[in-house]
Amino acid sequence: MLKGLRILLTRPEQQQEALRQRLEGCGAKVQSYPVLTIKGLDKNKDVEQYQRCKQQWMRLDEFQHVIFISTNAVQFGLEWLASYWPQLPVGVQWYAIGTATAEALSEYGIEAAQAGGSMNSEALLALPALQSVASDKILIVRGVGGRDYLQQQLQQRGAIVEYAECYRRKAPDVPKGELAALMEEQQFDVVCVLSGESLQNLSQLLESQKELLSNKILLVPGQRVADRAKALGCHQVIVAKNASVDGLLHALEGSALV
Repeated sequence: MLKGLRILLTRPEQQQEALRQRLEGCGAKVQSYPVLTIKGLDKNKDVEQYQRCKQQWMRLDEFQHVIFISTNAVQFGLEWLASYWPQLPVGVQWYAIGTATAEALSEYGIEAAQAGGSMNSEALLALPALQSVASDKILIVRGVGGRDYLQQQLQQRGAIVEYAECYRRKAPDVPKGELAALMEEQQFDVVCVLSGESLQNLSQLLESQKELLSNKILLVPGQRVADRAKALGCHQVIVAKNASVDGLLHALEGSALV
């Protein structure tokens, strides 16, 4: 069903390989144009943030729960962990949002509870271990900025919540008009956009030619990103259950739009 389908992947390059291989295995023609770059904190430029993060990892044993929100959080967070904890602290419960994040932690010897189904904050919050957390200290490992829903819900349950913000996300530094020219030339059938921030960057990179996006079929992970896409004028949206490779392919193959 996907044979000959032209698909644009927009997630960071280092996170695309598994999805690219599956899509190409199904006959799709895949091209990459990352609209997010991921970098660790710079100790000379991010002085305050760097020091705060350092102190949090040094006192990791004070926390009862540690939540990694993505594979990026694992990559950059465990660099800090390795610096200060050659042996994992006792008494910490580990969590991951999504199967890929849990698998990344497992490679480091950390077995994390994970949210199934939608693989998002809402699903994680349904885990039994996070229901009675009054006075517990919880560390959320993520990038600088982002959605605060998880923190807010845990605080409402009485938890003391901190962010260990270990990396930054930003739009790539690319020539003006490059993305628009690529989309005009390739005439992609589907654009895969896996976060609200990626969607916003994609829209901004297209500048005055946003119709190049609004006229495309978008593949997104969940209703929240779908709603943002529709607010930008994109009405052909395939909504996957989650951002896993299986979830994305299932949604794409089952959609009447392709």
